[in-house]
Amino acid sequence: MIKYPPIEVINQFKKTFGAMSVVEGLALYNICLQAPKGEWVELGSHRGKSSTMLAAAIEEGSSLHLVEPEFEDKEWQDEVVENVANFENLSLVITYPDYSTNVLPTIFKDLSFLFVDSGNHGEEIVQSEKPLYENKIVHGGIIAFHDYGEKSQFTAVKKAYEELVNTGNYEPIEINWNEIFDYVAKNNLEEGNNSWHLYPQLPHPPNFIGALRRK
Repeated sequence: MIKYPPIEVINQFKKTFGAMSVVEGLALYNICLQAPKGEWVELGSHRGKSSTMLAAAIEEGSSLHLVEPEFEDKEWQDEVVENVANFENLSLVITYPDYSTNVLPTIFKDLSFLFVDSGNHGEEIVQSEKPLYENKIVHGGIIAFHDYGEKSQFTAVKKAYEELVNTGNYEPIEINWNEIFDYVAKNNLEEGNNSWHLYPQLPHPPNFIGALRRK
């Protein structure tokens, strides 16, 4: 059964500029609720839109690592930290003004949760990241991907997802998209969402989120 965050969280998500539908945000929130306590990493935080859902769902006592090259702009970084720092279950926020492929080798602890949404989702960046994290996820830990899906233009993400499944070390996490679609439509939640992630050809808001659990 899908769980929904408080409306205050949804409103904070909606007002934060970024590239994610409310449908995807709610799916990500539910995926996060299944991840264990520990080190949580987001690759490609941008303005902190998806970070809001991570911080709202994070297991108490966990640390959130936010990786974003644009954090070289101190005001940009501070805005994102402020966006997530008030969630009571979040014990520590660590920011990295650098690229994912530079940061991942420096995080020596195993990861309980990883959200992959960095760069342009091209083959080079996706395949460069994968060997840096695939063996760092704890058993029961989760990797979530943005721009994953049969109708997503970013085919490298789908390829990496399937390669991880084929290792035998990961299993897909099912997402009840229809329930989320109905909830968002019933409450008109996409209205006012500050996002450029729009696909007018779809019969519903974008739902390009996929997730895997480490066996």
